[in-house]
Amino acid sequence: MKKSHLWLITLILFSFLSLSCGLAQPLIDRIKSNQALANLGASEPTPTRRRPTPRPTFTTTPTPTDTPTPTDTSTPTPTPTDTPTQTPTPLPPTVTNTPAPTDTPAPTNTSTRPPAPPKAAATATFTPAPPTAVPTPSWQFKVKERGDRNWQKTTYNAIVNYVFITDASGTPLGGFYVVGEHTSGRKYKSPSSEWKSFISSLSSGYRKIVNLKVELGPYDEGTWYIYIVDGGGTQLSDKVALSYSSDKNTWVWDFVWWSK
Repeated sequence: MKKSHLWLITLILFSFLSLSCGLAQPLIDRIKSNQALANLGASEPTPTRRRPTPRPTFTTTPTPTDTPTPTDTSTPTPTPTDTPTQTPTPLPPTVTNTPAPTDTPAPTNTSTRPPAPPKAAATATFTPAPPTAVPTPSWQFKVKERGDRNWQKTTYNAIVNYVFITDASGTPLGGFYVVGEHTSGRKYKSPSSEWKSFISSLSSGYRKIVNLKVELGPYDEGTWYIYIVDGGGTQLSDKVALSYSSDKNTWVWDFVWWSK
């Protein structure tokens, strides 16, 4: 730092200290004077000050507000006005044109035509009524089971069928017959069924419980229709169709179980 700067700073500090001392002395003298006055005042009695008389407080009375009178909002009745009378304007006179004379028409033939002949009445179309359905008879016996020809091969040279005729519980019923009708016109009637059952066996290991043996004759081309009848010849079951051939490779025996 330069020397001139140091001198300047020293001069400023000195001036500040001198001013502070000059101001502090009057302040000290004033404090002492105030203390002396306080001591003098403490020995004298404090004068009693008169309290001011309180003034009455006036409350302002609010001015009443007038209630507005409702304005009549009724709709004014319009004053009828006189309808001006319209004076009709006279029309101009109509000019009547005189028609030109016309020729007198020729006289019309007024002869009366004969009335048309009456139309013939339409002939109703007759629609035939549908044919009456023939009711299917409710047979007493129904087929419950038939054999499987795949297991009923045979080499026996005559047609043999085994039949089982039972009630609903499977008990054999005797006294019934099997009738056969061939497509060639031949007929056959079996012996009576038995009241007991036996086991069938015809050239194979396939066996069935039956109570009647039916022998229809030699193998030939055609179909046998077999069904059950009672002792009087009344049909009691639907017909079962059995087709056969004279070919030995097709020979089989059949099984039918009829049950009530």
